[in-house]
Amino acid sequence: MRDGLAIDKWMLVAVVCLLALGMTMVLSTSYLYSQERYGDGTYFFRKQLLAMGAGTLALIACSMVPSAFYRRFAYPLLVVTFIVLVLVLVPGIGVSRGGARR
Repeated sequence: MRDGLAIDKWMLVAVVCLLALGMTMVLSTSYLYSQERYGDGTYFFRKQLLAMGAGTLALIACSMVPSAFYRRFAYPLLVVTFIVLVLVLVPGIGVSRGGARR
């Protein structure tokens, strides 16, 4: 076994292609709006680029954690997720906007 991280090249290519397509869509759909609203046509593009960089750093950090660590917390996190999903349905806790409760 090699030292370091094993990278699935096809998965990496697919993710990079989807990121590039998403960045292109953000720039093409928000350019005029951000130009009128903020005076900078690339405002949302730069925000998305910053978020993509933060996500990439988080991906690298999480890939260095051993999988046994994730397995240990899988069921407790699943229970917490279900509890939070049910709490949204409790009146007074969830916020209703546009016909959806959040």
